[in-house]
Amino acid sequence: MSDGSRSAGPPHETQATLVRTFLFADIRGYTRFTQEFGDEAAARLTTKFGVVANECVSAREGQIIGLQGDEAVAVFGSARQALRAAIDLQKRFADECTLDPSLPLLVGVGLDTGEAVQVADSFIGAALNLAARLCKLAGPQEVLASEGVVHVARKLDGIAYAERGFAQLKGFAQPVRIIHVVPVADGANAGGQAPALTARTVEATLPIGAFLGALPSSLLVAREPEMQRLFALEDAVASGNGRLVLLAGEAGVGKTRLAQEVMLSARNRGFLIATGRCYELHQSVPFYPFLDALATAYNSCPPAVHNAVPVRWPHVGRLLSDAGFEIPPPGPNSQEEQQRLFRAITGFLQAIAAEMPVALLLDDLHWADGASLELLQHLARHTRADRILLLGSYRDVEVSRRHPLEAALRELAREELLERIGIRRLAARGTSELIADILGERNVSVQLVDLIHQRTEGNPFFVQHLLRFLVERGDVYQAEGHWAERGLAKIEVPESVRSVIGQRLARLSESTQEILQDASVLGQTFGFDGLSQLGDRREEQLEAALEEAGSTGLVREAGTDTYAFDHALTQQVLYTEVPGRRKRRLHLAAAEGLERLPQESRARHSAELAWHFLEAAAEDRALPYAIAAGDEAKAVFANREAERHYTNALEIAEHVGDQLRQGQILARRARLFLGMFEGKSALKDYERSLESSRRQGDREQELAGLLGVAEASYVVALDETERDQISRCRETYEAAYALAQELNDQRAMVRALVGTRWFADFWPEYRERARGNLEEALTISRHIGDEDLIIDSEINTWRSRRRPEAEAISARLAGRLRERGDLQRLNALHFDMLWANLLWGNFRRAAEICDAAVKLADEIGAPPVQYHTLKALALLQLGDYADARDALQREVADEAHPFGQAMQALGLGIYSLELLDYDKAARVFDDVVRRAGRLQRAWMQNWGKRLRARALLRSGTLDTAGLTQAWHDLQGVDAERARTVTAEILLALGQPDQALVQAAEAVREAGERDWTPEVIAALEIQSLALLEMDRPEEALTVASDALQQAEAIGARPMVWRLQALRARIQRRLNDQEAARLSLVKAGEIVRALGASIPDPEDEQRFLKSPEASSVLVGAP
Repeated sequence: MSDGSRSAGPPHETQATLVRTFLFADIRGYTRFTQEFGDEAAARLTTKFGVVANECVSAREGQIIGLQGDEAVAVFGSARQALRAAIDLQKRFADECTLDPSLPLLVGVGLDTGEAVQVADSFIGAALNLAARLCKLAGPQEVLASEGVVHVARKLDGIAYAERGFAQLKGFAQPVRIIHVVPVADGANAGGQAPALTARTVEATLPIGAFLGALPSSLLVAREPEMQRLFALEDAVASGNGRLVLLAGEAGVGKTRLAQEVMLSARNRGFLIATGRCYELHQSVPFYPFLDALATAYNSCPPAVHNAVPVRWPHVGRLLSDAGFEIPPPGPNSQEEQQRLFRAITGFLQAIAAEMPVALLLDDLHWADGASLELLQHLARHTRADRILLLGSYRDVEVSRRHPLEAALRELAREELLERIGIRRLAARGTSELIADILGERNVSVQLVDLIHQRTEGNPFFVQHLLRFLVERGDVYQAEGHWAERGLAKIEVPESVRSVIGQRLARLSESTQEILQDASVLGQTFGFDGLSQLGDRREEQLEAALEEAGSTGLVREAGTDTYAFDHALTQQVLYTEVPGRRKRRLHLAAAEGLERLPQESRARHSAELAWHFLEAAAEDRALPYAIAAGDEAKAVFANREAERHYTNALEIAEHVGDQLRQGQILARRARLFLGMFEGKSALKDYERSLESSRRQGDREQELAGLLGVAEASYVVALDETERDQISRCRETYEAAYALAQELNDQRAMVRALVGTRWFADFWPEYRERARGNLEEALTISRHIGDEDLIIDSEINTWRSRRRPEAEAISARLAGRLRERGDLQRLNALHFDMLWANLLWGNFRRAAEICDAAVKLADEIGAPPVQYHTLKALALLQLGDYADARDALQREVADEAHPFGQAMQALGLGIYSLELLDYDKAARVFDDVVRRAGRLQRAWMQNWGKRLRARALLRSGTLDTAGLTQAWHDLQGVDAERARTVTAEILLALGQPDQALVQAAEAVREAGERDWTPEVIAALEIQSLALLEMDRPEEALTVASDALQQAEAIGARPMVWRLQALRARIQRRLNDQEAARLSLVKAGEIVRALGASIPDPEDEQRFLKSPEASSVLVGAP
């Protein structure tokens, strides 16, 4: 793009100074289009562009003086005709896009009017430069003009002007006022405001300012290496490789300005641009930077995606201020709901990225709330294969080791998901370039550059403020068309950027300074209405003050009746100057102004209201808003923000002595902790809430406290090894049930009854009582018609039914929970279905459910403890030893999850048992029994004892005394489930008749529960007992029955053992050929199983074991 001269047709022999209007037009996204569709398509695009440009310019008495591929330059003798031509061009380009979408003529247009010198075939003049700069700023389908064009053209029918603010453009010493030119219906007020823009053009209508999401109001110099790296990352995103890029540096170093350049480039390449900003005042507002970004994305996305949001991603509506569609009600678990929200937002952005690349830009992340940082991490992890650019900025000097952002950065860097670009101060040469561009003059005094660079150390924001201060004070001035400065020895230069800002503010009138101080109480951005409520000043006074501040660039318009300080430092300097008493009065006025908002709007400002009242020393008035802020954060699943707000509210309540609200806040925070699986924190709060309710004599609150303490005690008991929390849980649920009966609170009765479902894991004798409790809960739930309680009761009772009915109920429940989006309860159902299918012998289905459950646990943010081990148990029964070993390695078995460690040990013991390494298995089961004892898991402890006895028995190391001791050890161990192992011990003790009785009883009991694997194991012992009793025909019948069932469920390890048993019986029956065939079949399976063992030593040990080797020898 030329900066000053253009061909002007036939050569002229004389120079002439003429007033002309120049128009620049440039195709947006042309480079990307060429890369994607090739040179031939690009040639067709530029040809059509040239034809349309020539026709429209000629029709309005203009002349094309430059046409180079994707850029056209025209000159007009009339500013009015130039403006009409610009509007005609955009209409024609839009029509051509509709006729042929394959050739997208998305064009930005810029215009300026001024004097230009025509020399030969060229024009030279500042008007061309400014038109070119405005064209660069213009978005697709946008026309930007200078104030000069509008001044000359005046009002035009069918055209409206909208001020977009001031921008500092390269080569122009003073900020340039920019006008947005838009078409309006005939008869509309051409000089009025621009009409409302459609969703299609919202993205293009960017304000001007020093914030991300605005057209830049300042210059960018000496950043070529950083820009090259950023443009390369932008290219990668456009090619389908998502990136997270963070710009880090001190305040004023130019992070935002650099990000604005990326934004402009991305916009011109056809990206959907969505921006958000963080402010210090709003850092406790959940998802604050995402609120604006998602609103922009929703309003600007392709129609098909926009229309699909209510159906496919309705949870996104929680972060849209006016969604306009129904949002699903939240479930009981906040972590689950947060993950659901994150998945919805990710899916929404991915759908947009499938249509067009997306740039999500977030500024000042050092002030981001915790929920926003969690969402940013989620997006970084799940958009790596999408055309999504995540770009943020933050002050690295303000991010300490304990800062939430630092933890997020460490995690993202560890996962290699982060591109971090450090933005440093300018070198002396860069400072010189910046000063030259601000002054619009290349020959700047070396002494002045040295002075400014030495004092600012190359901080661009400091450089600009200091230079403007020197100009305002007259130290740097224009003389005879050039800039000059007073003697450097006479120039007093402020020591810091804050000093510069302070001295620039001091040059404003006293009333303006006072009004800006008032505004600083409202934050970096503020509304005119909010400012007017801080005192008794007339609107004219406020307008005059804002106009004066705006003329210096210290304040800018950020929207309709909305203003912003040019930088956070400016707001901070002003705020620190406000005296304490006046500051409290202003905060009180600000809070009372917010209180006058309608209820719905006021609710969105709860955190701000609480802060203003606290700063006003009105704690009693701050308290309800601090609680409401916690509720608001919890409603959008910003758990850490909710915790902070509740903690703040609790401190206020304690300080003002409001005991009633203390109990309420504790209960709220406890429920939040419970939803986050932080049992100990929840228990502590519930205990305090319970104590408070008893002091107050509030029986209903006491009941809620009892239920909370019971529920939290159970969560703690899951991994508690030091205190008997499970006994406390049982006692508290019983006390809650009794109080609920007394108060006739049937819902609380159901909650107390359902809470007893897992007690049989700790006390096997509780099993029948638990079943009765759950049936009672189901009856009450159906009586009162509460669907949530009915579902809770059914989830806890369906496994007690016979298999066909249980499968039908579980399938119905799963479908209903999916319809409701109730992932927490679906997760609980998956867990029960996993166990049920294991016990039924439906091993393949159990493994599938485990995979689904692990994925679901990840979605709701819950650690998948047990799942991987249970999958391994299913795979072991199928003979998939390698996959089983892999699953065991994936178990959640860190120090924070001792139960997971115990489950992994259990799985490893069963793995060794299946690989016939009985000595190792026995040692591992010893460890399992000890771990389960510390965790008070009676079911695991009993299971470990049964398996240890089986391993010792099969190792052949037990003599008669050892066998007798093993038998005695099992007598108190859940005798019903120990029958098969007991029968095996009796058989080894030479008591086949007693073994037969025990095995037959085990077959009956397991058959009543449809526990097919247990039936098969008991039938094997029954067959061995019959063989020992010299009843081989009956033994063969039983073994064949067991074999048929084992083959039906695909349990290959059982199949080969039963084939070997059949061969042994067949030899007893003298059927050698049948025995040989049975051994051949057994041998094939043994070899296949051996080949699936991942460790070569384990494989050899397995194949050389007495059981396997006897099969292989007999089946060569």
